[in-house]
Amino acid sequence: MDANFFRFVIEKGTFYLKGARIEKIYSPGERLWTFKLSSKINLVFFYGAKENFLFFSKNRPENPLKPHPRVGWWRKKVQN
Repeated sequence: MDANFFRFVIEKGTFYLKGARIEKIYSPGERLWTFKLSSKINLVFFYGAKENFLFFSKNRPENPLKPHPRVGWWRKKVQN
């Protein structure tokens, strides 16, 4: 990610990120990740070759009934 973009996200996201922890990790689609934070907000992240986005949202995308195995790995390593 571009350094200016990341700096802007951190400046604006400090309210949501300060003292928050990751409660749950979801992957509703390929290359799409949602991190539920303890501040009752979701951090939605999509990465790709040309398009990327990262934003905070009160709502989260629909998740599949059975999560991908990589989601389980991330939950084990990162949650709480």
